[in-house]
Amino acid sequence: MVLIKMFLSKLYKFLKDPFCLRKSDAVEPSGTTPASNLEIVHLNTSNHVSTNPEYYNEILLSWKGNKTHKYHWWPMKEYTNPVESLINNLYACGGGLDRYDKLFHVKAVEYQKLNHFRGHNSTKSDKDWSGFCDAATILSCTREYPKHSVKVHYCNDSQTFTPQDIEALMIITSYNTVQSDRSIFYGKRYNGLIGENKSEPYPMELLDMLHKITHDKVPFALDVCQESSVWNYSFDEVLVEKTSHPPKKYMKKIRLLNYLEDNVYYNFIIKSMAYPEKNINIWGWSNNSNGRQKQGWLSDKHPDFVWKKYPTSNEWAGMCNINPEISANNVYRIYKASIAGTEVVF
Repeated sequence: MVLIKMFLSKLYKFLKDPFCLRKSDAVEPSGTTPASNLEIVHLNTSNHVSTNPEYYNEILLSWKGNKTHKYHWWPMKEYTNPVESLINNLYACGGGLDRYDKLFHVKAVEYQKLNHFRGHNSTKSDKDWSGFCDAATILSCTREYPKHSVKVHYCNDSQTFTPQDIEALMIITSYNTVQSDRSIFYGKRYNGLIGENKSEPYPMELLDMLHKITHDKVPFALDVCQESSVWNYSFDEVLVEKTSHPPKKYMKKIRLLNYLEDNVYYNFIIKSMAYPEKNINIWGWSNNSNGRQKQGWLSDKHPDFVWKKYPTSNEWAGMCNINPEISANNVYRIYKASIAGTEVVF
């Protein structure tokens, strides 16, 4: 009779709160830290499923890299308003490429329009997201934003380039500013095709990617959601925690999972100094019962893939990959003068 009462008492507690297992009741997977050795963190119980003071958080990854810098993604789609075009289109009249053309007598704007252009009434499927977010992200991770306007002298002529003009030139030069033989890429792009798994990467896969890509202080890039369009942003801080108490808002999803008492929950917090509005705070789960790992996402969206480029320590050389009308070394000298607050004479 005593055993029956004990069983009914535990059953009542579990039905009332599926996460009510005490540490003494839990079975730890082999190779993990026993719950009794983990620091108990008392959190604001209004945001979590349970008020049991024995619940814990375990930090799995904590990283802070170099500061990211905000660069614009410069869409290819044409803005018909000249003012809007000037701050959005690399080929805009009066912009950085236009000034470069006038000073160095080249045809950068013409090349840009022929090769990287979408009309304002374009019917192409990528018209609203084609641009240079990859280039902007490379620079955001590796280069301080231009500081000062620069007066540039060439062949008895001169042009003054504003920081925004220099940013436009930097976007064109971005792939010349990094090491061509050193980069990291984990995951794969989701294109919305039949057979593709929108849940990838799963939580444990994303955790592994983040562990690998944060081994140094260089910020990294994420495609922030698993859609057919790609939106890359730079990130410079990561915190991943394993916990037994996910937020209450996910309870409906959690109750649909099996083996609730064996589930572990993961909170991924990924931050960007340059783009704080793109900070990520997502939740996933895993279950290793019966020797088989099951996992998935509680959050509706999660990153698609992660990548990183490394800056070169040499002067930028050659003609620019994005627009061969522009010399990477010319842009290098203009950029360095912007940081130093000096003029440039060619």
